[in-house]
Amino acid sequence: MRQTKWLWSQMKAYRKRYIFLVAVILIPIVMQLINPLITQMIVDQVVMKIPQNKGNIQELIDKLIKLLLLMVMFMAVRTFVWRYAIVGIEECGQRFLYDFKKQMFHRLQNLDRGFYKRNETGDLMTRLTSDAEMGKHGIVTLFRGFLEAFTLYLATTIYMMSKDVLLTLALMVFTPMIFFVTFKFSRTARPYYMALREKLSKLNSNAQENIEANRVIKAFAREGFEEEKFVEKNTDYKEANIKASFVWLRFYPAIEGFSQALPIVVLVLGGIFLMNGRITAGTFLAFNSLCWTLAAPMRNLGILVNDTQRFLASVDKLIELHEAEPSVKNKSGELVEKDELEGKIEFRDVSVKLEHTDVLEHVNLTIMPGETVAVMGPTGSGKTTLINCINRFIDVTDGAVLIDDVDVRDYDLKVLRKNIGIANQDVFLFSDTINRNISFGNSMLPTNQIERFARLARADFVWRMQNGFDTMVGERGTGLSGGQKQRLALARAIAVRPSILILDDTTSAVDMNTESEIRDNLVRMPERATKIIIAQRYFSAMKADKIIILNNGHVAEVGTHKELLAKHGYYTDIYLLQRGISSLEEDIHTQYEEMEVTNHG
Repeated sequence: MRQTKWLWSQMKAYRKRYIFLVAVILIPIVMQLINPLITQMIVDQVVMKIPQNKGNIQELIDKLIKLLLLMVMFMAVRTFVWRYAIVGIEECGQRFLYDFKKQMFHRLQNLDRGFYKRNETGDLMTRLTSDAEMGKHGIVTLFRGFLEAFTLYLATTIYMMSKDVLLTLALMVFTPMIFFVTFKFSRTARPYYMALREKLSKLNSNAQENIEANRVIKAFAREGFEEEKFVEKNTDYKEANIKASFVWLRFYPAIEGFSQALPIVVLVLGGIFLMNGRITAGTFLAFNSLCWTLAAPMRNLGILVNDTQRFLASVDKLIELHEAEPSVKNKSGELVEKDELEGKIEFRDVSVKLEHTDVLEHVNLTIMPGETVAVMGPTGSGKTTLINCINRFIDVTDGAVLIDDVDVRDYDLKVLRKNIGIANQDVFLFSDTINRNISFGNSMLPTNQIERFARLARADFVWRMQNGFDTMVGERGTGLSGGQKQRLALARAIAVRPSILILDDTTSAVDMNTESEIRDNLVRMPERATKIIIAQRYFSAMKADKIIILNNGHVAEVGTHKELLAKHGYYTDIYLLQRGISSLEEDIHTQYEEMEVTNHG
């Protein structure tokens, strides 16, 4: 079975200990037969001998005491061994949980956008929590449970056979019936538990999405609508649970009925054998006591198979996560490792296709070290895809992106990304202090440097906060304005002293004066970095060394502010639109009037 093999492979480090503990736990399982055996001896060798020893029963009393002490001793040993083994097996299960979650968290850190686009956050959280718990349940309970049931049934059968073969065979006649019912249940239940697992995943995903989008829901007063959606998902999960439970309930009466038939067989057939003198009273009592050791494995088998279906559905999801591979990863062979990059970037006939759509086509660009380049273009023109090719968030379909004349695919990914600072428009801040958010890329950054980068990013508001840089930031920056979050993200990006700084519309939420100050501060930075700025406003791009206009995945225009205005293309249209004028002639006249007003002032 694939799921069991995979789980077994995950236990490699402590497999021998687990096997030893499972073997140890079989000792108290077999020792459960000792009590009925001693009980048989008490009945046959003490109770039944009383009429024959009316004059002197001291010998019988001594024998009874010895047998009772022996019973207590075996119970104490069985309890101690049982506890030792159970605690050890539970430790193995907890170690699996720890190792698996640690391993999967590492894997999730390295998976790329394609994986996260296919899988919802709620589903991934379900895999790391309830599915992982079911994996542990398989180690701690299921495998042990099946082995215990088999061992107890086998040991009981051997003991009973040694006492009376015919009575034992009469009891065992129900075994094939129970196995058949259990097998039918396992075949029937599997799809129901797969569906149940999917419903749970959708329920968790819906809850996670609503918690994350709480502010949006409140802004549009859609609490009632979202509650209805959650109730629908919750109802689906409840109904799937009921269906799965009823599948078990359809088969459970047959399993329970066959199990409960065993005491009846002992009472009827065993009673006849007792009256005929075929078996002793002690043997009859032992058989009656041991009925549960035959019935319990049969009854538990159905419960174990029921849990096994849940286990298999969950482990399938764990295997899927374990086997997931990033599409963007280090190539095999020798990689280029440099402590610091110079910052030259070249796009050499780059094409990118995502989800069967051409996003970039035959892009050729060269950005020299230390240059400031602005990238503009209409929505969907490929701006973000262009910069994502630099740090290999996306790999090119054709062509190559080179940094310092080396293909980015030849660099070690960590080396490449440590040299690139990035601040996105959609800012993500961690639930931590402001200073730790700024120093996220370099946790050893001293306080004076954190403050310096905050000033460069014009995050002056931090000094006005009651706790300053020790102020806790809420989840995703809750409690901060859009402009404040963007400035902290910018401080975090420049704090790593990158060779390449990428600003993806990072100042869209700040006013023009603040943006101008930030831009001037970045120019005066002692660390000379190549800067790529994705901009929507001409004001953000006009002082760049080079402005690149993308349109439909192609480079439509390249030049300085003045050069692009002279081309009367997309940049000119944006410039006129944002200036609120109809022509460049009107712009010249407007600028002249503004100068006159300034001079007279």
